[in-house]
Amino acid sequence: SLRYLIQARLRTHQLYAMAESERHRAALSACCCAWALQSDTQETLAEVITPQSQDCSWANMRCLGVPLWVKSPTLLKALAEKVAQEQFRVDKDPTQCTLLYVAMGRKSTVATLWKAKGNDKLFEFFSKNFSDPRNQASAERNAYAALSKRMFQYAAAFFVLAGKARTALEMLVRKEEDWLIALMVARLLGDQELLLWFHHELYAHAHRQGKVWVQHIVLWHCKRYLDAMKVLFQGAHLGLPAESALLLDVAPLSSEA
Repeated sequence: SLRYLIQARLRTHQLYAMAESERHRAALSACCCAWALQSDTQETLAEVITPQSQDCSWANMRCLGVPLWVKSPTLLKALAEKVAQEQFRVDKDPTQCTLLYVAMGRKSTVATLWKAKGNDKLFEFFSKNFSDPRNQASAERNAYAALSKRMFQYAAAFFVLAGKARTALEMLVRKEEDWLIALMVARLLGDQELLLWFHHELYAHAHRQGKVWVQHIVLWHCKRYLDAMKVLFQGAHLGLPAESALLLDVAPLSSEA
């Protein structure tokens, strides 16, 4: 964790010298994230890298590779909640934080936020029972309406409510072009079959691009610890799909993550 922390601190100082439009480039490498993955003090590490509320923006969490290295679902949810709170604090717009709250199973929080904004229609909508097929169909219609407005994360939230989580992840990757937010959502949802599918897609994409550290992290999360080490030392392909249907046309994984 010390290696990761040093790089995170160096990144903080680097940001001061960078224009706002260039700061997305100051992302930590997958190698650094792999070291953080092995940390036995991840709770402390998470506290150190997010000392202030503005450090909890999604842009910052993404550059720090949080969905890649946090192992505990409890810690991941705690960090996701901090991100959602910061999203609402900055914009005072519930649409910005809906995806993470829905992924955490906290749609009632979204309903409360809309109630506080005086929007009774959306308060009633998010208060519905989405195990009802009629409400799922309504959520899907809202998803396509949000998609037409290029509100991709908001649309993804509606797809999750509609029972189409895989569609939500596909859209986050292909439209939002952010595979890390898709990974975050997949992990927060807690659907192991869905997460395994996404891990396989991510592994295949990383394999095709020769991103061995991303492959290592994916294998580690899949509890294939020996294979995770082999892929580093042997560059081996280890029985997971060689081609990713989901990420085939997506921009290459950056060298930073």
